[in-house]
Amino acid sequence: MGALQASSSRPSESLPSLLVFYRYAYITPKTFIESIKLYGSMLQENIDSLKSKRDRLSSGLRKLIDTREKVSALEDDLKEKTIVVEEKKAAADAFAERVGEEKAKVTAESEKANLEAQTCADIQRNVSEQRSSCEEDLARAIPLVQQAEAALNTLNKKDFQEAKSLNKPPPGVEDITTAVMHLLAGVDPNIEVDKQGKLRDKSWKGAQKMMNNPEKFLQTLKDFKQVIDEGRVPEVNFKAVEPLLALPHFNREAIQKKSTAAAGLAEWVVNIYQFYKVVDSVAPKRRALEEATQQLEEANAKLAVVQQLVAELEEKLGKLVAEYDAAISEKNAVEAEANKCRTKLDMAQRLMNALGSEGTRWQQSIENFNEELRVMVGDVLLASSFVAYAGVFTKKYRDWLKTEKFVEFLRSKQIPMSAEPHPLHLLTTDAEMAMWNNQGLPSDQVSLENGAILTNSQRWCLLVDPQLQGSAWIKKREQSNNLQVTRLQHPRLIQTMETAISLGFSVFLENLEETIEAVLAPVVGRQTIKRGRSLNIKLGDKEIPYNSNFRLFLQTPLSNPHFPPEIQAECTIINFTVTEKGLEDQLLALAIQKEHPQLSKKRVLLIQQQNEFKITLAELESTLLDKLAAAEGDILEDTELILNLERTKSIATEVSAKVLLAKKTGERLDAISEQYRPVARRGALLFFLLSELFKMHSFYVYSMDAFVAVIHRAIDSVSKIPAEAEVDPGDVDDTLAAPETLAKSQEIDSETRAQEKGKTTKSGEEEGDSEEGDGESGEERDEKQSNESEDETPQGEIEAGSDKDESDQAPSEAEEKVVAEENSEEAEAGEGASASAGESDGNEQSRPPEANTGNGETQEGVTLVHAPSVDVGAPEGRTPSLRPQSAVSSCSGKSAKSSLSTREANNKETAEATEEAAEEMTPVGGEEANEEEEFLLEDVDNRVATLVDVITKFVFTYCNRGLFERHKLTFAVLLALRILVDGGSIDDSEAQLLIFSRVDSAAPQMPESAKSWMTEVQWGSCRSLEQSPIFKNNSLSLLQNFDQDSASWKRWFAEEKAETADLPRTFRGLSLFHRILLLRCLRPDRLIAALKEFVLQQLGPLFVEPPLFSMKDAYLESDRDTPIFFVLFPGVDPTPAVEDMARRVGCTA
Repeated sequence: MGALQASSSRPSESLPSLLVFYRYAYITPKTFIESIKLYGSMLQENIDSLKSKRDRLSSGLRKLIDTREKVSALEDDLKEKTIVVEEKKAAADAFAERVGEEKAKVTAESEKANLEAQTCADIQRNVSEQRSSCEEDLARAIPLVQQAEAALNTLNKKDFQEAKSLNKPPPGVEDITTAVMHLLAGVDPNIEVDKQGKLRDKSWKGAQKMMNNPEKFLQTLKDFKQVIDEGRVPEVNFKAVEPLLALPHFNREAIQKKSTAAAGLAEWVVNIYQFYKVVDSVAPKRRALEEATQQLEEANAKLAVVQQLVAELEEKLGKLVAEYDAAISEKNAVEAEANKCRTKLDMAQRLMNALGSEGTRWQQSIENFNEELRVMVGDVLLASSFVAYAGVFTKKYRDWLKTEKFVEFLRSKQIPMSAEPHPLHLLTTDAEMAMWNNQGLPSDQVSLENGAILTNSQRWCLLVDPQLQGSAWIKKREQSNNLQVTRLQHPRLIQTMETAISLGFSVFLENLEETIEAVLAPVVGRQTIKRGRSLNIKLGDKEIPYNSNFRLFLQTPLSNPHFPPEIQAECTIINFTVTEKGLEDQLLALAIQKEHPQLSKKRVLLIQQQNEFKITLAELESTLLDKLAAAEGDILEDTELILNLERTKSIATEVSAKVLLAKKTGERLDAISEQYRPVARRGALLFFLLSELFKMHSFYVYSMDAFVAVIHRAIDSVSKIPAEAEVDPGDVDDTLAAPETLAKSQEIDSETRAQEKGKTTKSGEEEGDSEEGDGESGEERDEKQSNESEDETPQGEIEAGSDKDESDQAPSEAEEKVVAEENSEEAEAGEGASASAGESDGNEQSRPPEANTGNGETQEGVTLVHAPSVDVGAPEGRTPSLRPQSAVSSCSGKSAKSSLSTREANNKETAEATEEAAEEMTPVGGEEANEEEEFLLEDVDNRVATLVDVITKFVFTYCNRGLFERHKLTFAVLLALRILVDGGSIDDSEAQLLIFSRVDSAAPQMPESAKSWMTEVQWGSCRSLEQSPIFKNNSLSLLQNFDQDSASWKRWFAEEKAETADLPRTFRGLSLFHRILLLRCLRPDRLIAALKEFVLQQLGPLFVEPPLFSMKDAYLESDRDTPIFFVLFPGVDPTPAVEDMARRVGCTA
């Protein structure tokens, strides 16, 4: 019910936003329902989180109390165990002496056994070598035996029958059979031998008898190898064969035709003879092998005896060692107990030393958590309402909504809440915000609130992000989630979405306009379909699996989009538009970087260190509590845990000390940096003034990159002026009119200029105040729109030392030719001016003019917008306000990138600065003393004043070139007023009286004396002037003075130059500004002349009569990536100037 009541009035709260900030915010029933869901989930989540933290602290606190109680008992136990350890140690020493004696005996016998073993090994090695040699020799005979057997395999029973059937063998056959009989003599019983074992019958008959049984004979031949191996063949047999082998026909080829059997036998005899010769040569080695084998057996026998003795001694020693080991084990066990007790005592003492002081703090934290739980209902309701409703608004409106609406309402309903509630305290932590800063999110309040809204919202977030600061942060933050960057016009959009939804990737849908394709409606609305246990979602004409890890981020570069209610109901819209305070801080960093690079490096590193310190401290404290809470059983027995806790606490203490040191260092660096705060403040003022010029004409849209480039050039120009020289307007004007002075000072290769993308010099020329210019702009817009780029959006950052800034000033060869011409003529392009209005690279989505509400539309490198134009006297509602709001016009260019959001361009400088810092997170500041002395010696105030003056003039000249003639004075006046309001010289309400012509309908009746020279409208307007104390707190009010001194007023009213004529005596001392207020009401015909004088007094002649357009200056500010864009009107032709410049730089058609 509380949430319902807190939200019941919210639909009406968006009305002031529309009226004051021209920003549409719809609160639909679905938005309210989603806020209720968010409240419920956040409430439960925060309650669970707080209870978990409280329980962790309670667990840790209990363990500390238990440890404190155990310390005394552990000390007594350790004394007893120490005595027992000494007794066991003495007994173990006695056993050790006996073991030593027995071990000496075993060692002596073991040495003998080792000698015998070495002898056996030597013999074994010799036997192995001899056996290997024999086997190698015999291996050579194997092929001979195989050939012999192969020869026999060619014979069969029939062959031998044919051979023995011959009465008289062919010539040579008998020699072969005789050789066979010689070999078989004494082996085959069928062959007769004499007493000497020699062959007795060498005749053919003897051969026939040998072959009488062919099968047996063939088998005898095949077994002959084995007979040779067994040594049963007499040596004389082989000697008898030798003469026959020498016969020329004793070979297979010669005898084959005569007898097949004889041919086979001849080959067998030849091979078996050679086999015998090999075997015979190996015989001595065999005998030596047999002798060595015998020696080995004898040595092994001796070794066995020695080993037996050693085994007996070792067995005896083993028993003694076992007894000794038992004693040692008993001693070790007791000693281990004592060590364990000592370790526990040591751990207990170390734990108390490390965490004893935390007990009080933890107890206080537990009480704080209980209090937070008590007020959780109101705090979560505030935070959830802030997330649900506040994201679309600017900082001023957010603060008003939070303090004057939400908090006031909750307190009126007596809902429990914190004394000083703030949504950020509940939505995030310091460590998380530090991590966001390191990822590229600016550290100003609005950016942090945006980060908190984005990370806590349950709906998909739609970023209103013209400067792309939020986009850069999201892309860095979601890198680990496989971020897919795409846009509605991308041809593979559906495929990318399908893949991301199915696999759980993150998708960044950039460059949205004010509508979203219907095909994405189910995804944007999270319209999942449950199929069993899985979730699906419809995309196009098919259902795809829905991964719960899928994340969708949407972004529009439009600064003030008007999204329909159905989109605002489905998305959480977050306004990431840069705030004036955020821009001021970042411009301050730029100024310090340009003026004092070393100080800037230290400052950047210090900020990063402080962020890292916050993250580290949070992680360390969480780790410490997690380890302590997760410990089971006796915590003192977990040595590793205690050591980790001690180490964690030590690191946390060290980091805390470094945080204090870093804070002090930061204060010193900030004190130095703050001296340049006026420069940054003026820069932010200028940018927010430029960002509101679209209210005068939609043509006036300026990108952040273009603005930053101008600031760079302005600061660089001041650095070229001697410190002692006084800069007068004329000097600065010369600098503005001749930027080649800057180009001369640069020595960077012109090719580096290609690193800067998308800067575009836009030059507008207008003849008179003709409204035909609007038509021309529309045609140019349509032509450019067809060439819109589909490139991905890169990231950028303001940084003085970046390549982009250097490339701004790097002269090309052609530019050097221009600089070298001493008497160059300035080409006039007509009555008008040009402006570099789009120096970013990327593109912004364009909208048709009829749908435009003041937002930018981007073409290739040029930003054009369309809205009704007004002058100083325009009706209320469309003229830029004097008090800068956070609404900023869209960026332009190919990427529309923000120079202020990312920190990727700082990586190189950060690395260099890191090298100068001490190791292990030592805070920066060890060497800043010398720099501080330098700053103290330098006249910083004068330099800052010069910088403020120069950047004002640079920005004015830059913007003035692109203004229509009728708007130039308006711009100068707005600039002067805003500077005066910012400095407190005039009140903002008084400035509004000049801008908006209000007629007080409740004015009293005009007296008759005034009717003769003024109208009722003028009377009512003067009544409005009485809001200013100047016209109210004099002796008489303005209207009363009109009545009493009507003649003087009538005389003044009739003056031709009323702006310089004397006012009636009562108001004669009015300042020029207050005179202008009177002219605004009574003599608007003299307002222009008075405003010129006002601008001249406040700003100088440059702002009244700015220099004419210089083709040379525009050329020097351009490069191959920054074209010069002319907006032409009838009667104006810049062609001659362009051609003349081309000739001067050596370019020909």
